[in-house]
Amino acid sequence: MITHIGKKSTRAQILDILTEDFPLTAKKIYNKIKNSGHSVTYHAVYDRISEMVKEGVLIKRDLQYLIDPKWIVQINNQLNKIMIKYSPLSDDKMYKGIRDLSSASVMTFHSMKEMGEYIRNYKYAILNEQEGQKVTICWLVDHMVAAVANLGDKPIYYETTKQKNLTHYTLVRGKSPLDKAIQTFYNKFTVTRTKIGVKDKLQINVGTYNDTVLIFMIPHNLTDEIEKFFKATKSIEKMNIIKLNKLYNKKSKIHIIAIKEHAFAEYVREYIRSFF
Repeated sequence: MITHIGKKSTRAQILDILTEDFPLTAKKIYNKIKNSGHSVTYHAVYDRISEMVKEGVLIKRDLQYLIDPKWIVQINNQLNKIMIKYSPLSDDKMYKGIRDLSSASVMTFHSMKEMGEYIRNYKYAILNEQEGQKVTICWLVDHMVAAVANLGDKPIYYETTKQKNLTHYTLVRGKSPLDKAIQTFYNKFTVTRTKIGVKDKLQINVGTYNDTVLIFMIPHNLTDEIEKFFKATKSIEKMNIIKLNKLYNKKSKIHIIAIKEHAFAEYVREYIRSFF
């Protein structure tokens, strides 16, 4: 854990707590620190939390706090626990290195398509390495862009994974006609469970693969275009394929923060599964 380095200051204790359980109010964070045997006042905890929000270490949402995923990038030089890998991606390197992370890694992709190919290869790599073992994949996204861009590939993928002991849960915030159509398509497969129109507290696009959590950082201008596309599309049959392909191939910097931590992955997985 990156927060386990050096002396346990109040800041480090706050980070430790929010790594395991989040989001939390300042009062709950204080109670957890106090119950662990540390002597500290509520005002001291609140002051540290306020400082960490101003510094971009924490995010405040609805009077609750969680660690800002972007902060992971900023501490690379300080703790040397995050490996930045901006290497050209080719088919044989799509998932190289990610499974042996000591803490976290940040990867950069230059289009939704490039990122989608990485995710596809990573899923197959996990299945091939853990043949016969239970694999649980959970997603929480605004829209299933990769799904609608590659609908033709899905029957083959799910027929294959159905035999490989995989369970797939997907939560979608969107509830447009196109989201509904994709949900109907996905739920044909016994290995998948999909729910749309979800109101969640995490407010990030995230996926879990066993002990690894993937956090997706997509530029706002691209997410706005995707949102408009989904709202304007009334059905799969009336979908503007040309426009979708342009969005899927549009040059843009998309980052994935990959964190390998069992407790964190279990928290995200259980949170997603609680909606079903």
